[in-house]
Amino acid sequence: MSHRLRRAILLALGCTLSPSVSTPAAAQSSHATGAGLSDTAFVLARAGVIPENIVYDAPRDRFLGGDLERDGMIELHRDGSIRPFAEAAGIDGRVLGLRIDAQRNLLWGVAFTRLPARGGDTTQAPARSIVFALDLPGGRPVRRISSPEDGASHLFNDLLVGRDGTVYFTDSEAGAVWALAPASAGRTNARNRSLTSSGGSRPLSTHQFSTRMKVEARY
Repeated sequence: MSHRLRRAILLALGCTLSPSVSTPAAAQSSHATGAGLSDTAFVLARAGVIPENIVYDAPRDRFLGGDLERDGMIELHRDGSIRPFAEAAGIDGRVLGLRIDAQRNLLWGVAFTRLPARGGDTTQAPARSIVFALDLPGGRPVRRISSPEDGASHLFNDLLVGRDGTVYFTDSEAGAVWALAPASAGRTNARNRSLTSSGGSRPLSTHQFSTRMKVEARY
């Protein structure tokens, strides 16, 4: 059956956190007892939606995520209802990583698009990406910064937010991790700028990878 005809099911997963293990036997025991059972949280009310990287907005008891079927963002509720989110922000492309910065009441995210392929070219076209911040609860755009225009393919994938407001995000096809410093001008609506000209970003490291990052952040 095509995914277009299916309704998305959100699962609630219960987990028991366990301390770090240092021996194979301990690791095996932790694996056997650390994960809890999952259950259906709710079923979306209509088909044709592919949620991506859902985050929970606790003060408003709702879920926010990307929609890989139609691009852009969606708002989900426990009754299964779905509505577009932050349409006026103009977040085009496929939204991947999302994180809520509860301290600053911001939703951070990344999105990417593919450039049009040249006629007769069968290789994958380069990606262009943005990292953005939206004010909660309404989704007013606060920051929007584009990937470098350096001829390389940049696909921003996952991200996390440090306690000081620095945003770290992966660039899967360029093989890098970027660090975006907090805006010195506060939470004002920034113009669309490039990472190479924003004045507050830097490549944290370069490393070849192709999937989401797992970072143990220490502050």
